[in-house]
Amino acid sequence: GRCKCELLKKDRKRITQMIRLSVILQRCVRRRIIKRKFNFLRKQEMLRFTELQIALNMQYILRKGKGHAFLKQVKAADTIHSWLLTALLQKIEAKKRRHDAIRRQRWSNAVKIEGQWRKRNDCKLLEKLKFVRGAATAIQRILRGFVDRKVALRIRKWESTEPGLQRINLGSILIEEARNEFDRQQRELNQMKS
Repeated sequence: GRCKCELLKKDRKRITQMIRLSVILQRCVRRRIIKRKFNFLRKQEMLRFTELQIALNMQYILRKGKGHAFLKQVKAADTIHSWLLTALLQKIEAKKRRHDAIRRQRWSNAVKIEGQWRKRNDCKLLEKLKFVRGAATAIQRILRGFVDRKVALRIRKWESTEPGLQRINLGSILIEEARNEFDRQQRELNQMKS
């Protein structure tokens, strides 16, 4: 009983440690994912700000500029700007897709690691439980065999004695042994209750 309790306490401590480690691992992975997402959003915000600046500069140039040739130059610059902006946005979108794929892969890897860790711990715990149950079964088997042999010996003794005074004496001895056994069990139960 005492060994089993100590094993269960050790297992409980080990399991709580492993749960803490898996939570820390998940927290680190999530923190890294959030940090990358924040950096990505900040870059997008900076890109929007530069677009707004370019648009304001274009309006200023159109207001101040004079002549048809200048307007053609501005339109050409605007076309080039839109091409560059499209290419830049496509590049950002591809980077975002790659970033999302990496994030999903890392997230799934963290989940896989945690699952393998739990599986390993559960297998160890199962092996210990099998060992403890096997030991308990062996002890019960030995005890039952001992008790059954004792009962069989009493029955043989009862059947081998001739009816009469010897059988009456043997009966009183068996009754006294049973009473003593019952009293002993009652004392053990009372000790366990208190």
